Amino acid sequence: MEFDYYEVRPCIDVNGAFISYRTLEAFEEDKARLVKLGEVKLTWTIYGILTNGEARAIGDFVDQASAMAIMNAILAPMARARDLIWEDNDKAYAVLDDVINQSSNNERI
Repeated sequence: MEFDYYEVRPCIDVNGAFISYRTLEAFEEDKARLVKLGEVKLTWTIYGILTNGEARAIGDFVDQASAMAIMNAILAPMARARDLIWEDNDKAYAVLDDVINQSSNNERI
């Protein structure tokens, strides 16, 4: 499995029924309505998006800022390597190689 990119989406859990929203507008609309109906849990979820468009949940967070901070932390080594490509290809390779080797447990990519 390989993610093409990542998204942070707002989500609502209404008595075990989990709804994920692609737009803030739809989320805000439903949130206002559902909160009136009963107990709801609001979360922000990081999704990895596959080539076929399928979204896989990676983690749930209590607020958007926390989800964005973690997603940015996931992307940071790739951003650093991207920036290094302009300066030094060997350093860029080393950054990416280090992330891959230290992040994979029994399965090397």
